Amino acid sequence: MMSRAINAQEVMMQKNVIILLATVLAAALGSDATHAERRIPNAEVRASDRAVPAPVSCVPDDSMLVKLDSIPSQNTYQCIYVRNDTVFCALQAQAVHLRDRLTGAVIDSFTTQSATSVCAICAFGDSLCVSHLTNPEFCEVYTLDGTYARSFTPTGGVDVRGLDWDGTHFWATSYGSDLVIYLMTPDGTVTKTLTRSGGIQSNIARDLVLDPMYPNRLWTSPNTSVPNYLMYVAFDTSANTFTPLDTFNTGLGYYMAGIGFRDDPVDGGCVYVSTFSGLWIWRYKVHEPMVGIEQGPDVAPPGFVLTAGPNPANRAVRIEYSLPGIMHDAARIALEVFDANGRPVRRLDTAEPSLRHTTWNLDDEVGRLVASGIYFCRLAVAGTTLSRKLVVLR
Repeated sequence: MMSRAINAQEVMMQKNVIILLATVLAAALGSDATHAERRIPNAEVRASDRAVPAPVSCVPDDSMLVKLDSIPSQNTYQCIYVRNDTVFCALQAQAVHLRDRLTGAVIDSFTTQSATSVCAICAFGDSLCVSHLTNPEFCEVYTLDGTYARSFTPTGGVDVRGLDWDGTHFWATSYGSDLVIYLMTPDGTVTKTLTRSGGIQSNIARDLVLDPMYPNRLWTSPNTSVPNYLMYVAFDTSANTFTPLDTFNTGLGYYMAGIGFRDDPVDGGCVYVSTFSGLWIWRYKVHEPMVGIEQGPDVAPPGFVLTAGPNPANRAVRIEYSLPGIMHDAARIALEVFDANGRPVRRLDTAEPSLRHTTWNLDDEVGRLVASGIYFCRLAVAGTTLSRKLVVLR
């Protein structure tokens, strides 16, 4: 396992070696080994559990740790969550700050209703959810502008030390003799308990974040002592297990208090980290940009809009688009879904070019459900295209 951060040149050298070995294997076996799959053991998923991501076959990923940069935080934050160009940062006592992802400047702030310590923060649809360190512990839901909505208490006395939301369930980490990961419904009912199957042992994960670039993966922090690591984890929700795949030395002097993720179209997958004692938020590159249908343009023509969600998705995706007036006379538009290798999966719409919306039921042209993985929704009109990346988790 890795014990230090690697640079981009080392990553590229490792990739070249892997590609060479894969080519040799392909020649020897008479198969395309360059697209070999790493399979996670599968088991039947009960009908009541279909909303929970199930184990899937997926291409080998390129996990790494390359330190990129940092922004000043001015405060020691217990937990963070990254949304587009905003970092939501929670202080231990009540306050949540919204900081600019690039400059660190405070955009806005609000105070939580409870005066107890905040342990974790994550997106919850178009809202925020924060957990509080109390006995018993409880979570509060706020709108993005800080308006209180409701609260709930996790069942079974769960200690929430990390928190994320996959579109149907909360994911929470525990504190105890060995790390445990819980899945909870929006009201806090624990539906699954994932225990460790091999890999490094840890008694705490101060925070966790699901990896939107690779199915059945997440990032967490496995300890509270130097050297301070980020841990890359695979999970199997039908076997109720998780397996630490690798650990990466961050080089930081304090353990991670908060972990966030952003898929940057230029730099690739990036993990953002705040520490228990420190006035900075660090950014680490953990994945190369996905190879497939381009997501551009970075600056779309005014009025040319394409959105798709929820993302990740496990049931259906609602796709909405609008076109600028100059495109309204276009003879034809195409709205299609492609896989990560650019192969067409489903044509969704060839409607009149005006404000539209449609639903993709995660199926192909003959109605078969697609496998978990990376997909791209592409809108093409009058020679201009706009694409959005989608993650399907089953």
